[in-house]
Amino acid sequence: MSSSVRRRRWLAAVAGVVAALSSVVIAGGPSVSAAPPPPVGSTPRPASTSGSDGLRCGPDAKLGPQFTLLTGDVVRLGTAAGGRQCGSVVHPTGPTDSVRFTLMGSDLYALTGPAVQLVAQGRIDQHLFDLTRLAADHYDDAHSTTLPVITTEDTHGTAALTVPRGAKRTTRLDAIHGQAIAVAKSQARQAWTDLSAATSGLKVWLDDKVKASLDVSVPAIGAPAGWAAGYDGKGVKIAVLERHHASGRIGLGFATNVGLKRGAFASTVAHDAHNVVVLGVDDADMAACAGRLAEIGGGIVIADGGRVIDELPLPIAGLMSDQPLAYVHEKLSSMERRLAGMGVSLAAPFMSVSFLALSVIPELKITDRGLVDVNRFELVPLGLD
Repeated sequence: MSSSVRRRRWLAAVAGVVAALSSVVIAGGPSVSAAPPPPVGSTPRPASTSGSDGLRCGPDAKLGPQFTLLTGDVVRLGTAAGGRQCGSVVHPTGPTDSVRFTLMGSDLYALTGPAVQLVAQGRIDQHLFDLTRLAADHYDDAHSTTLPVITTEDTHGTAALTVPRGAKRTTRLDAIHGQAIAVAKSQARQAWTDLSAATSGLKVWLDDKVKASLDVSVPAIGAPAGWAAGYDGKGVKIAVLERHHASGRIGLGFATNVGLKRGAFASTVAHDAHNVVVLGVDDADMAACAGRLAEIGGGIVIADGGRVIDELPLPIAGLMSDQPLAYVHEKLSSMERRLAGMGVSLAAPFMSVSFLALSVIPELKITDRGLVDVNRFELVPLGLD
């Protein structure tokens, strides 16, 4: 169903509730000018919006979570006979019948007259009154003492954003001239009064929990093209372990164009911090390399089958050998030949590794603090949250 059709059906639904509430006086509610009837066209009005009596929980209903709405009204979501959703008013801010329940799609809503009018005007997000969604996001009173809300205003420049009574700003959203706020449920009525009376073009949305649609988000970031090019995360892993201050920091990532098919290799020659850099396709082999480097005080190590199979100790700060040059040269050459036999395609693997953690040369580098975008001078996530 298209978003425009859903919007028209919603407006048709709220129009029915507005009509039903037209004679109800909301005690203490803000004064809201009546909005012109929404354009409903020929869209049929859902039968469940003709009244809420059939959606109120009866004595045999099983009551579920309780919600304090942004209006300050306290309601419960229940289950009636046959598994049908129903609502119950626990503590209204006005007359009990000022809160009416309506079913839109498969979700049960609890609305008051002023709330319906503001929703119809596009000033308030209807999902703030969607008990089914609030329950799914664990925004019921048992799980949360606040209601997360996003507000935007038409004010410009340095004009202050409205923070209603009973609310605390959690994040500024300057790109949309808005903010995320947490409304204390115990003071929801005061917050509602301030928000509904605002004259700065203020709009209010539920800051709900977004669930990724992988069929949309994965192609959007170009993942299929990356997989086709071989970047599938199944190749060589890389880890950088801080080795100077026992901080326990470990940066993790993936390395391409290495060619390693089995085992792991590691080195403490890694400009500029000279931490432990380990590359491998097997976690046990990577751990064996790191453990052996700790034992010998640094150097270069190769592991396969869970054990160290070759090494060049560098006892002087993990950077220099105390052996003759000819010995070091021959040892490095033999270790490079061994890595070639394990699939490594790099011409000078140990030299290449020594620059993977150098976070001052473009473009992406890996350090003990994580993946670094050198061009932007900032840490970047390895994947999507």
